[in-house]
Amino acid sequence: GKKTREIRNFVTGSLQNEIKSPVINNNEAVKSHQGISRVLRYTSIAAAAVIAFAFLIKYFIPSGNPDKIFSRYYEPYYAASLATRSSGPEGDESLGNALESYKSGNFQLAAVEFSNALLKEPDTDLPRFYLSVSFIELNNYDRAVRLLESLAGRPGEFNKDAKWYLGLVWLKTGNREKAIQCFEDLTRGPGFYMERSEKILRLLKK
Repeated sequence: GKKTREIRNFVTGSLQNEIKSPVINNNEAVKSHQGISRVLRYTSIAAAAVIAFAFLIKYFIPSGNPDKIFSRYYEPYYAASLATRSSGPEGDESLGNALESYKSGNFQLAAVEFSNALLKEPDTDLPRFYLSVSFIELNNYDRAVRLLESLAGRPGEFNKDAKWYLGLVWLKTGNREKAIQCFEDLTRGPGFYMERSEKILRLLKK
């Protein structure tokens, strides 16, 4: 975008202006002057780098804006089960089809198929969790929240995953306090989401 070009031109221009070949002269006084100039050039390069980094922080690192944080950290859930789980006998066939639709990015069809799988196996967490993420992809945040809250509120395979996505959905829908609660819970124990949650909390509390 325009800001990216401005930053690139600024940095490139600064470095090109400062890194110019010195005049070669055997005179000692000139050598001394060149040594000072070299130090000044390196100092200028360092200053340009610091300023450029400040621009990057401002324009590319999310601030405390919840919607920007959501966009930065949200991505659909993918796990080994997506690659290894296949259609099987009984109720597992609809679940296998749902996972295939999800993996291919057809979240509308995946939502229907995960719903069918959940009707056949109402006590299983896997279709419930993937259905919730499908709803996030479809911008159906109310349904996603209901499913995620049921998973995050009890021990289970997807407990932490559900808290992570629930926190992100709360950010997206503007419920900052509930989002903070989810991420604080995730920082209390080791796991994949601990460090990410800490970063989000620092951004939210700026």
